[in-house]
Formats: sequence, C-alpha cells, structure tokens
Amino acid sequence: MDLTVTHSLEEHLTSIGANLLYARYNSIINIGTEDSSSRLWVLAGQPDLISAKNGGKVIVKSTNNQWVGSIDTMDSVDDSWSPSEIKVTFSGPNSYWVGDERSWQNSDYRYEYEKVQDQDVIDLTFENGAQWIYFGLHGNRDEKYWTVPKRISSITLNQGIINLYDVDVRGFLTEIGLLERLQNEQYGLPANTKYDYVRIGNLKGSGGIFRMDLDGTNKNQSDMLYIESGEGTHYFEPYNLILLEPITPENTLTFALVGQNGKDLKFQDKQNLLGETLFDYELEIASKPITAEDLVDEKNSYWDKTADVVVEGEHQAELAAEKIDMSEFVDGTNWFIRRVTLQESAAAVGMTGAGYASYDAAIEMDRRDRRLTEQVRDFENADNGMWVRVHHGRSGAESQYRWDRTGVTVGYDRQITDSNRLGAYFTYTEGDTEFLDVRGDGDMKRYELALYDTLEMGQHYLDFVGRIGRVCSDYSVGNQSYSTSGDFDQDYAAISAEYGYQLLDANGVFIEPQLQVQVAYVDGYDYDSERGMRVEADSETSVIGRMGLRAGREFKGSTSQGSLYARADVHHQFTEGQDAVFSDRDGHALKVNWGDTDTWASLGLGTSWVWKNRLGLQVDVEKITGGKTADTWLMSGRFSYLF
Repeated sequence: MDLTVTHSLEEHLTSIGANLLYARYNSIINIGTEDSSSRLWVLAGQPDLISAKNGGKVIVKSTNNQWVGSIDTMDSVDDSWSPSEIKVTFSGPNSYWVGDERSWQNSDYRYEYEKVQDQDVIDLTFENGAQWIYFGLHGNRDEKYWTVPKRISSITLNQGIINLYDVDVRGFLTEIGLLERLQNEQYGLPANTKYDYVRIGNLKGSGGIFRMDLDGTNKNQSDMLYIESGEGTHYFEPYNLILLEPITPENTLTFALVGQNGKDLKFQDKQNLLGETLFDYELEIASKPITAEDLVDEKNSYWDKTADVVVEGEHQAELAAEKIDMSEFVDGTNWFIRRVTLQESAAAVGMTGAGYASYDAAIEMDRRDRRLTEQVRDFENADNGMWVRVHHGRSGAESQYRWDRTGVTVGYDRQITDSNRLGAYFTYTEGDTEFLDVRGDGDMKRYELALYDTLEMGQHYLDFVGRIGRVCSDYSVGNQSYSTSGDFDQDYAAISAEYGYQLLDANGVFIEPQLQVQVAYVDGYDYDSERGMRVEADSETSVIGRMGLRAGREFKGSTSQGSLYARADVHHQFTEGQDAVFSDRDGHALKVNWGDTDTWASLGLGTSWVWKNRLGLQVDVEKITGGKTADTWLMSGRFSYLF
C-alpha cells in the first residue's frame, strides 16, 4: 500500500484533518499482512494520518511501515461507543513514523479523562531499528483542548529508536524525500523543528535507543528525556562526543528524568561509544532520587526545557499544554552521566601498530653468521663470491602487530687480502601486517642496500656493516562504525660492529663468543588520514647491543666441508624507541611511543655446506622471545657461488 494525501487549501490548513484512514462508529480497518508493507503519507496543516474514534479500530498487520502524519483518537467523550484502538508495529531500519499523537491521553486534560485514558488504546511498537520522529505540533480538539507537543502517551521500544539528534533527523528526512516537502509552506508543516526533548507517558519494552544531542559544555543545549513511567533497560546514543569530555563526578550531566512510577526503568550503567577520530568514549551512567531542592538548584536549571514558556494571554490553553510540570518528577529518578573516560580508538591503535612495525623493520640487525663463507676461502684462492639468500618469517610486538614477511637478498663479496673480505648486498622484503588488538591489516615493504667488511685475525674476527633503506607501509584499520587508512615511507641508516673469537679443537668442535653493537638512525615522517587525523613521527637514534654464543662442529671432506651450529643471544635496546604525536580535527593530541623493546633473547640452529670448492648452501632458523616481542621467528636459506 502506497498512499499520499496533501491539503494545500489555506483556509482549511488547521481546521480540517486530512484523514487518510478513518475508522469510526465501531468500524474496523485492517491494513496489510505480515509480509506486506505500507507507505502512508499526509502533508497538511492538520496531518491526520490514522484516525480511530467512537469505537473505531485500525489494526495494522504489516510491520514494514513508513508513515508520515498524526495518529488521532481525540473526539467528544461518548460512553455509548466501544473504546477506540490503533495498533501498529514498525520493524526494521526501513520502518519509521514521522508525526504526533493526538489523543486525550496526550492532552492537557488527560487527568480529567482517566476513564477514557484507560479505555482508548494506542499500541505503538518500534523494533529492530525502526524509529519515531515527531513534528512537535500543538494539535487541538477545539480552542480549549490542546495536545501536548513532543510527547507520546505510550510506546514500546524493542531496539527501536526515538530520534532527537537534529543532524541525523534532517539527514533522514532528506533521504526519504520529506524535508523538501516540509519546506514547502503551502502544507503548513514545520520544517525547522527543534528536537531538544521528548516526553513519554509510559515506556515499555527493552533495548530502546534514544539518539540525542548531549552537551557537557553548554548544558542548556543538551537534550532531555522526560519519562513519567516505564520499565526495561534502555540506551542512549550521544553524538559530537567531544562535548562530553568536560563531564566528571563533580560536573555531571543529566539526560533523563523519570517519574516515581518508573522505578523498573533503567539505563545501561556503562556505554562504550566509538569515536570518529583518536578516542573512544566509555560513559559511566548513574542515578539518584529527585528532590524538591534539586528542582530549584541553579546548576540544574537546564533540566526544564520549557522554563521560558509563560502561561498567559490569549494562548494560555496552548501554552499550558506545552509547559512541563517539573514537580511531577519529585521522588522520581535522575539519570545522569557521571564520568567520561577516553580510550584510544581503533584508528589510534592502528597508527601505533603501523609505526611499530616500520620501526622494527628498520632496526633489524644483520650478523656475520648469516653470511658464512669462511669454509671455502682456502680452496684454490676463490676470491669472488656471488650469493643469494631467501628468508621467510614473522616479526611481531605484543598487543601491536604481526608482519609475515618473505624476502630475497642478492650479494657479492671479494677477498681483498688474506684477512679481509669486502662485500655488498641488496635486500627486498615484503609481507602482510596484521594488528593484534583491533581489526585491521596492511602491507609493508622494505628495500635495503648494505656494505660489509670482515677482518679475520687468527681466531678473532671483526665484522662491520653499514645499511641504508626504506620501509613503505600502507594499512587499513576500523571498527563497526569507522575505517581509517594510511600510508607512509620511513628512511633509515645503520652501522654495526661485531667481534667474535672462535675456540676450535682438533675434532672440529668450536665455541664462538660474540659481541655486537648497532647504531641506527630512523628518519621522521608525517602523513594525514581520514576525518582530520594526522601523524607526526620524530626522527630517532636507536642503539642496540647483542651478546651471544655460537657453538657447533665443522666437517671437512675431500670435496666438501661445512658446519652445524646452535646459537643463543641476548639483545638489549639502550634507547627508548620512536616518539610520535597523533592529532585530530577536535583538537586532541595523543603522544605515543613505539619500539622500546627493552631486553629480548634469540635462539637459533643452522648449517652451512660447500661442495667442490664453489657451491655453498646455508640454512638458518631463529626464534626470538622476551621483551615486547610476540611470535617472532625467521627462517633463511642462502645459496652462494664463488668464482
């Protein structure tokens, strides 16, 4: 069913209801089936959409309903007719009702017609994301009886929504094509309603959602809920979360006043809200009884959204219907936000993880025993060597990232003198990054060029390595509401010096203590991300020391020779990693640090072998543990050819 009624006759704008569907004198109107939908719109100065009077009933079986207009049961009191009834369920995010309730239950004379109030039934249920948005009209039976604007006498919310968030309301009305028509003055409907509060006679159901503009900075601009009675546990969704940051136990913000008949109604005691930028928000919700003294306390003046309404003059009846009697809430419950705690958002965690991964990739140390060639250097003066090393492994830091990477290194070295071998290599490594405490991943590449020089002095050796390189990273991270992506390049340069001393017996068994120090310069970088976020990482110098022991046995044959070995190392970083500052459009600045791994250990096994003086093979497996490392290992294989 898809029906639209418009009234543009100026003289009838407010005196004649449009009455799209009208059930009267014990008649019954049934609308739809469970699988059907209805789209019913009324655009008029008195936009009566559904009317049920003098015993009339409107029963709606469809649940995918899209309605614009008022629900009306307000007529002269006549006990000769059965009670009137309107029953409808709005279900799903595509279902909505934009309109007001016109009934004795929602009028300024509701207490004088308690019998009628008990008889007439307006049964409205909103579930699974369906929402109600009011017009805020002063409907009237005649000049003496006015309905209460921004109020509904009874509503059931089972994960249904009452929407007071002005930006979202206007966006939704635009999306369904209603806002433009409201702005057409010929219909006499309000196009600029202020959604600053809602009044509810009886709230039923559980899991109801109130979308609200809350403001801890200017509390007079903060939305309010006035609930006379109710039950169930419900939630609210505040927007523009930065305005909640001033809230503390000494500066709370009330968002709902509940009458004394609402003792069984609660709001969730903690709500975790996803921020758009650097922070998520945890809201601590509390409650306390309302006293008469609370109502006259100056700091609570924002509680009454109708404080400026003065009931006098020719419009007294209309103004009296709008005016809230705050004394009705004495001995009721004040629900307020007690504390707001800021926590790093998924975006901030992802930015940190990406920075950590890049830093660790830049400062990873090279070491001599991954370039073993000494077993073949005495064979027929093989001075020149070309070698290729392939590696695969995983790097990681606890609660930060994992980098599953694969790379290849191509190198060349030459025996300069009997005790000096000079070489160079280029390494390309790539792999996928995964963030550990947040949903997100990325891709990271490393390009590195190095020179090395090994000096051998009998059983002693010195190994020097200089490296320059670039890490290229891009990533995407997100939560249920927002996603963030970024990409950046980080340049680095490092030098290291390693000393070792090999004790070798006649059977080829050897023990080799090692000491190594590396100094690395990691360049700073900056980049922008979505929603006004920015990363600025400082340049840093990293100093790492390694103390290790390699032990094993060498084997020699007529055409081949090699070794088996095991090694153990302790590493320590003497510096504190890399500092960075994250900023966002809300003026937040978050100082972070990554890469302060402290002290960690590595264990390795390997073998190297050379055949017929020329062909060489090395396999090395390493496991890293301790410090802030997590699930880190490396397996490499090296092939060399000397000519």
